[in-house]
Amino acid sequence: MSEEFQSQFLKIDKTTSEPLYLQVQKLLEKLISKNYFDNKPHFLTEKFLIEKLNVSRNTIRLAVSKLIEKGLVVSERPKGIVVVQNSSRIMEETVSGLSNTEAAIKLGQTPITNILDFKIVNPPRFIISQLLLSNNDKVFYCKRLRFNNKIPLFINYFYIPQKIIPNLSRNDFGGRGYDQSLYFVIERKHDIEILMTVEEVQAVLLKAEDAILLKTKKGTPALSRRVLVYSRDSRIICYNETLFSNSYVMKGLVHKRRRL
Repeated sequence: MSEEFQSQFLKIDKTTSEPLYLQVQKLLEKLISKNYFDNKPHFLTEKFLIEKLNVSRNTIRLAVSKLIEKGLVVSERPKGIVVVQNSSRIMEETVSGLSNTEAAIKLGQTPITNILDFKIVNPPRFIISQLLLSNNDKVFYCKRLRFNNKIPLFINYFYIPQKIIPNLSRNDFGGRGYDQSLYFVIERKHDIEILMTVEEVQAVLLKAEDAILLKTKKGTPALSRRVLVYSRDSRIICYNETLFSNSYVMKGLVHKRRRL
């Protein structure tokens, strides 16, 4: 690392009230956001940071722990701190009430969708209970791989009762732009206004087939977000589940949903 680079970036201000660990965290996030580590997967060592920033080991470890929580780095002995592949592709915010497509476009990103499967099926028992269906009801099932800026970031599955949107078609969904958004298709193409969503997020381990799609290893930790979508007349119209890669980082801003 050049002296010029060190003098430009490796600076901590001990005269401010901002916690030292937070300054270190922001400094390292800045380096990651500038793609400094794209060709240098092995991160700076604790010893290097302690010496150059003149802070304690506990400060460095606390800052790094925050980066680990965000999915930006992992701690691997004896390598030290290692940047997660593609961790520079950060979603700066997730906007509650908006679809993933709407949020990505709002942030100036380029979302792309690859539909892997689309068909009418007899729903499994779990979906029957979630969507309050009878045993004779059929649903549209869709599995999609979603990209932002060409990076595979999440896998999306959804189930929609055939009796709710009988003429739903694979052709309703585009690969780019707003028409790849499930909410956009439901509202604009089928004239069903969405009232709200009820979401549940939990940690999971990726199965082999999902890990391959997200270009990672089987058993890698991921987030699963399960969503029930309600229409204006209070019907449950969709069960929507998304598996997020650990290179997808979410920061929350809450916006009231408005129809596009």
